[in-house]
Amino acid sequence: MLNLLAKYALEHELEAEPGFKPKQVRWLIVIDNQGSFVEAVELGDARQSRNTGATFKKCPDLSQPELISGGVTRCQFLVETA
Repeated sequence: MLNLLAKYALEHELEAEPGFKPKQVRWLIVIDNQGSFVEAVELGDARQSRNTGATFKKCPDLSQPELISGGVTRCQFLVETA
């Protein structure tokens, strides 16, 4: 029974993985192979006044204790607010 539930979840992209969650991303920063800034690209529909960007289904999501570990405030990995 559990095999069927796991298979269904994978086929319908319902899998949940600890430490990850869907996030809305409005801007994408493009860098070259040397790590230099190339451009910023607006995601979603730029014509909308309240453009929410694009949804990325599986983004790293650190909890509050992980973000302030050791007394140093850290950023989310790969997806962060400005």
